[in-house]
Parts: sequence; C-alpha cells; structure tokens
Amino acid sequence: MFGLSHAQTTQYYYKKGFEKAVNKDHAGAIVEYTKAIATQNDGTISKDLLYSERAQQKYLLKDFKGAIIDYTKSIELDPTTVYYEDRAYCREELSDFKGAIDDYTKAIELEKKIINNTGYDRSFVKYYYKRGIIKIKIGERESGCTDLRKAVEFRMYPSDYEYYYQLIRKYCQ
Repeated sequence: MFGLSHAQTTQYYYKKGFEKAVNKDHAGAIVEYTKAIATQNDGTISKDLLYSERAQQKYLLKDFKGAIIDYTKSIELDPTTVYYEDRAYCREELSDFKGAIDDYTKAIELEKKIINNTGYDRSFVKYYYKRGIIKIKIGERESGCTDLRKAVEFRMYPSDYEYYYQLIRKYCQ
C-alpha cells in the first residue's frame, strides 16, 4: 500500500505534539505540530486547529511574532473569535495596540453574528473589556470608557457588575 503509515498521520503527530505540550516541552510540541501540518491530508484534524495549537506553543515560548503568523493562518482557514482573541494577546505583548484593538473589534463583530436569543456570552463582554483597557492605555479614554460601559451593559454574571463599575470609576470619571 502506498498510503502513509500510522507513524506518519496527522493524528499521530498531533497526539505527540499534545503530549509534549502537556509536559511543557513547547519546542518539541512545535516540531510535532509542524509535522502534523505538513502531513495534514486525512481530514481527521483541521489545519486551522493545528496552526492554533502550534501558535499557543510559540506564545508560551514568547515567540509572539511566530504565534501571530500561525494565528493569522488559522484565521484565514476559519475566522473564529478565539483565533482573533489569541492573536490580539500576542499583539498586546508586542505593544501593537492598534492591531490588538482591530482583533478585538473583529471578535466582537463575529460574536454578534453567532449570539442566539439567550443573551451575550462571557467572551463577548471580555472583548469589550480588553479593547476598552487598551484604548485607555493609548490615550483613547472616551472610546475606552464606552467599551467598559458596554462590558457593564452586557455582563453575564452579577459579580461582574461591581468589577466593571470599579474600572469605570477609576478611569472614566
């Protein structure tokens, strides 16, 4: 048979990468996820997930530029709120605040499209919160305070209410 052996399948390399990640061998996990990406041909694991897993390991090694490249590839393959959020974290680490704001904005837009009638989920609130804090940090106080107020408006749990109000009192008075 001319197919790939078990040792050469995407699933095999993904599992090895996962095991190395769990054991905090982030560099080793990157190697295995890279192999999984290169052999991804059996449809068992989506390529966007493989890029995201590798990006997480790069993030943990503080290779934020490398992580951004992989998260961008994940977004190209499947633009989800989580990938935008994770890329925003990397951009924050590199002080690319405009890029982080753009990613949180895109996450908010995507989240609005998938919210059902039961209300907003917690991540939606978190995107407003994170974007607001960054805006305040870079001197866009009014817009940042608007985002913090949105976080209060859309809070999911009563305990969030006081936390966000404390931020508003601190930054927006």
